[in-house]
Amino acid sequence: MPCEVVVLTLWCLCAAMLSCPPATGPGANVSAPSTILEQPQSMDTPREDRDQQLCSHLKYLEQHGARYLHAVELSHGWLDALEVDPIELRARGLKGKKKLTEQLDAYHRLWQIGDASERAEVLRRVAEVAAVTYESRYHDMNSVGDTQFKQDATSYLRAALLLDMMGLDTTLYRAEIASSKPRLDAHLPTRGPFQRAAFHWYYGHFGLEEPFPLGDALSHGLIARRADPRELGIFDVYQLTHEIFVPYEYGDRLDVTPFSDEELDYLRATLEVLVDEYLEKRDPDITAELISCMRYLHFEDSPSYPRGLAYLLYSQNGDGSWGDRVAIERRYGELGIHRIVLHTTLVALEAITVAFHEPWNELHVACLPRVVLTIDTVE
Repeated sequence: MPCEVVVLTLWCLCAAMLSCPPATGPGANVSAPSTILEQPQSMDTPREDRDQQLCSHLKYLEQHGARYLHAVELSHGWLDALEVDPIELRARGLKGKKKLTEQLDAYHRLWQIGDASERAEVLRRVAEVAAVTYESRYHDMNSVGDTQFKQDATSYLRAALLLDMMGLDTTLYRAEIASSKPRLDAHLPTRGPFQRAAFHWYYGHFGLEEPFPLGDALSHGLIARRADPRELGIFDVYQLTHEIFVPYEYGDRLDVTPFSDEELDYLRATLEVLVDEYLEKRDPDITAELISCMRYLHFEDSPSYPRGLAYLLYSQNGDGSWGDRVAIERRYGELGIHRIVLHTTLVALEAITVAFHEPWNELHVACLPRVVLTIDTVE
């Protein structure tokens, strides 16, 4: 009797994620394995080679899952110990609303990945952190000067968005946003492409009418003009990462396809150049933003991606933060924690969670064992 071949895919990689021990010592700042940090090979490779890179990446996630969970636990503890008073920080020369928003963003990510009890714990802490947003002194957008207004405007709306997404009452906040809309509208022509794109998102969320179309703002950005990555300064890199963050809503919408094939080719090459540059500089802040971008764009098959991820995972400070605390505090004093370390910890936490959190990762068929069965068939 003739036979036909049937290929069955076995979905068997799900359970190994948490099977390996944590890094040496609680919260140890450990160098990443040298095999991960070796220079990447060229990406001018066939599809099967990229599949092999992706399989290696998935294996890395399985092997280092426990280290990831420990890193999340440590960063959660660090955030719980950090006090952010936006009004006091503004009085001391920092962008207070931006710092409050960074802390809320970090808690929002912890809330997203938590189970029911963990979410309840996060929300109790968020209620404490956000208490100031229920006070009239926080809502000063109609009284501050133009410079401070521009510095605070994006964070002011984003903080409200984050509280909305976590289910907190934003009735007062929304009313204050509506009252400041004429001033928000008037300042939008001064904003750059990714900022206008962010306001397009925020205006849509809060049901605000745009004073002029904001939806095509990124057509005037760095990606649209294919900026040479070798010529980008650090603030240009920040702008480029945010041109990616906004369409993906900072990782909340991984299913969208905002970029063309040509743009994706440009972004793959550009991000690989930049990841290698900032890994060499040992800069966890920019590296984290770049690694998040690679994840949003589904570039996990790039050799640069696991190298950057490994650096972040093994460069965490023992207290749960990220960044060179000694150098930062030497330069900025005690305010360095809020000025620099908070942002670096936020973006590092976002980069590792979007990589490791299991519900956000689909197994790739090319990496799964294949079993070939011969099945008898009747003529």
